[in-house]
Amino acid sequence: MSYDSYSFMGGESIKESFSANAVEDETTELELAVNVLGIALKAAAEADGRGKYALVAVIFAHLHSRLLSDNNDIHAVARNFSSESRASIIRTYYLAHTALKRHDLLPPAPIESSALFAAAKSGRANLLAVFGGQGNVEEYFDELVVLFNTYEAHARNFITQGALTLAHHSSSSEAQANYSSKIDVLGWLANAGSRPSTEHLLATHLSLPLIGLTQLTNYYITFKILEKTPGELRDMLAGELG
Repeated sequence: MSYDSYSFMGGESIKESFSANAVEDETTELELAVNVLGIALKAAAEADGRGKYALVAVIFAHLHSRLLSDNNDIHAVARNFSSESRASIIRTYYLAHTALKRHDLLPPAPIESSALFAAAKSGRANLLAVFGGQGNVEEYFDELVVLFNTYEAHARNFITQGALTLAHHSSSSEAQANYSSKIDVLGWLANAGSRPSTEHLLATHLSLPLIGLTQLTNYYITFKILEKTPGELRDMLAGELG
């Protein structure tokens, strides 16, 4: 079956979904496009075969040509939305971007140079990476939750590996002899009710590794979004704080 056939069939399915569920009057064009993108992405993920992502590629290309055509990225166009809507828009966008890249279906896009990075490279500007440390905010775990949910496409595997490492070390006999708490990041992310209290999370043996994981996740997401290697991003920085 051709990609055009898949796109047509997928489009008919999405049409039926919107016929069954009324779209709110205040829904913006960006929100509508991303909602359609999300439905197409879910349908493609539930099916087998690379061709199922053809409709996702078409919608993604439309999103770029119509709403991201002024050298804006998804963060810029979503900045004025509520935090909940903004997170949903960014999450769906990068899930689609990652899926299309994995299937070699990512539409070609012009490579725009960053004026800030160009200035840093020429020495006309200095960039500093500022990492939050202990005592920065009490609700630091909320930041990790937001990163995990908003940037799932990039953050899930990274956070999972970090979480497994922390769970392993915090479960060791040496750690248990000094601290009774096992660091169960994945469990706490999945179930808010299972998370330790804010007071308990501020204890040094929890806050030090968890804040470290949160800030490393921020750095990881940054170079993934910028499509830079860790070394390329590091070379742009004049220093780091935190």
